[in-house]
Amino acid sequence: MRPTTRPTIRAGLRVMAISVIAGLTTFSVAVLPACTGAASSPSTPTPNSALLATLHDPAATVGDYFGVSVAVSGTTAVIGAHGTKSHAGTAYIYVKGASGWPTTPTRTLQDPAATADDYFGVSVAVSGTTAIIGAEGTKSNQGAAYIYVKGASGWPTKPTTTLSDPAATSGDYFGAPVVVSGKTAIIGAPNTKSHAGAAYIYVKGAFGWPTTPATTLSDPAATSGGYFGFSAAVSGQTAEQTAVIGAFGTSSSAGTAYIYVKGASGWPTTPTTTLQDPAATSSDCFGWSVAVSGKTAVVGALSPPMCDEGDNHGATYIYVKGASGWPTKPTTTLSDPAATSGDYFGEAVAVSGRTAFIGAQYKLNHGATYIYVKGASGWPTKPTTTLSDGAIGGVFGVSVAVSGTTAVLGAAATNSGAGAAYIYNA
Repeated sequence: MRPTTRPTIRAGLRVMAISVIAGLTTFSVAVLPACTGAASSPSTPTPNSALLATLHDPAATVGDYFGVSVAVSGTTAVIGAHGTKSHAGTAYIYVKGASGWPTTPTRTLQDPAATADDYFGVSVAVSGTTAIIGAEGTKSNQGAAYIYVKGASGWPTKPTTTLSDPAATSGDYFGAPVVVSGKTAIIGAPNTKSHAGAAYIYVKGAFGWPTTPATTLSDPAATSGGYFGFSAAVSGQTAEQTAVIGAFGTSSSAGTAYIYVKGASGWPTTPTTTLQDPAATSSDCFGWSVAVSGKTAVVGALSPPMCDEGDNHGATYIYVKGASGWPTKPTTTLSDPAATSGDYFGEAVAVSGRTAFIGAQYKLNHGATYIYVKGASGWPTKPTTTLSDGAIGGVFGVSVAVSGTTAVLGAAATNSGAGAAYIYNA
């Protein structure tokens, strides 16, 4: 049994024939696996992947999907639960203290619009003192994103800045992915312009975060159904920054990812480098997930061979920037270690420095996350560590985030869909 949670985006595009997109973590009909098992402690195979904290849904309510989105920066973690309060949604902030990570939230953020089906928390991001929460269902699925800036008294419970869909069009799903690094935020709207998609870059100024984007990125292929902006990532501070935008629907859903490098004059509107699906196979959905850290970019592809509920093993590709810039061919190709149909290896990806995390939410019907650590000879093709959860149908690894030596992994369907998140020492 796989209960449908809603039309959705990231942990969601399971039925490609339905054209409407919305979001689970980061399309069409979103499905989570069966919620038939009780939670159990995730394995900790090596001392280097020690479990630091287990976070359970504070509301302890079936269908909250706590952990559908996760983010971490330094000592701050943010967990989304887009199913609370008739899908109005909630996000929770956890701040590490002297005694470690708390198991109760430091701050609880409620949907500012307080409207059913807003899906506040469908996506979350954090960098330093800035947190962003996406609500792609707001205003008839136009979508919205809310920025929270930590002050002297801590994290506020009301947004500092509210970002509305620049196109103001129903069904754009603005806020499906949200990302932030330093003073740069990117908000995706993958359904805008007949599903061609767009991504908007916001740059914080002397007076705070603006409500209008500094740069608008449109689908370079200008293809209906490209879903440009379905996934996004950004790395770097003020000088040179790199953004990666996924468009899994291009070329009959073979998929594409685009790299943008900020220059002296700001962000370009045309990609610096275009990454095509290395397998060049329709329905690979290359670009379903993306991540970037410094000179390393990671792109997930839910297949081969089919980006649907069929025979999905999944694959992930690592690109390392060299002296001549970003390569168009992957430096390293990662295949599903279990080589099992339906694993969805690459559903979620994250990278920080020399460590990459790859989620496979359906492995053995409970999910797994694989850790790869770059060595002297480069990125390995076999995982250094495998983390798994004993909760059947828990979708452990549906969302992943890493910052330095701290990783957060979501298992949004655990406990009958109440959800959970796990914090590890990476």
